[in-house]
Formats: sequence, C-alpha cells, structure tokens
Amino acid sequence: MPHELRFRPLQGRRPLLAALVVSGLLVCAGCGCGGDGKAASNTSSSGLDAVISTQVKRYYAALATADGKAACRLLTDKVSKSFELVITGRASKDCATNVKTVSSRSGLHGIPRVTNVQRTGEDASAHVVFEDPPFETDVVLVREGGSWRFAQLPATIEGGLGAGGGPGS
Repeated sequence: MPHELRFRPLQGRRPLLAALVVSGLLVCAGCGCGGDGKAASNTSSSGLDAVISTQVKRYYAALATADGKAACRLLTDKVSKSFELVITGRASKDCATNVKTVSSRSGLHGIPRVTNVQRTGEDASAHVVFEDPPFETDVVLVREGGSWRFAQLPATIEGGLGAGGGPGS
C-alpha cells in the first residue's frame, strides 16, 4: 500500500463530547434552547454557530498551511501544551513548532465543512467533515478570553509510507 491513513484519536475525547451533547439536549428540552444567558445577548443562536464554525475552519486552514502561530491562537493555553498526546516521538515546548509537525504529517487536505454545532453555555462541539480524504470527527471548544478556542486537540489522520503503521509500530 503506497499510503496509509491512520486515525489518531485523542484520549478522553468521547466522554466529554457525550457530556456536552447530553447536557445540550437537556438544556434544549428544559428551556426551549434559550441558552443560559452566558452567550452574548446581541448574537443569535445561528450567529454563535457561525462564529464557532469560523473558528474551526480557521484552525484547519492554519494547520493546512503550517501557520503555527495562527493555529496556536485558536487553542486554549492548556491544549497548546498538550501536543505529546498526538505527536509520535518528542513534542516541542513551542506550540507553533508542534503545529508545523502535525501539519507535515497530516493527510487532510482543504478546509472542512462544519456541521451540527452544539453549545451549552461556554462549551461547544462541532462535527467536521473532510472530502479529501473522506474523514469525519468531532471537535470540542470552550469560550476562553472572549473567543471560542479548542478545548482539545482535534483528531487527525496521518499519511504514512509503507506497511505497518498500526499501534505499536
């Protein structure tokens, strides 16, 4: 096989996402999706969804062009220091360098479609769909410092050469 794509899941992502989705459904069922008052009062629900979608697309655009500084501005401080979870080998202490490493290994191309944005107060999730190669994942964001930032590093796929590439290789 000339190229191999591998999914690099993040540890602990699914329980947090499930909690966000369930709590979002409970908020919607309990109060007609009116929110909890923490969101900006002048921004409609669809407006906030567009802001979140834009942040997600900005991150993937920065990743595609290896623009480490732009990508790091879209991560929480804690997340910008957690690249050892997704980089095989030694992660740098510099966020921008780590973004460049992930970018060089990523098998993703182009900017994804963002679907199914869900918010609960200061937390949000969005479903991300890539066309080339076909790949879907969920991302988790949090409102920090007045902006929506990634609360976890998004899952990626790696384009590798040769056989193997499974866990432990």
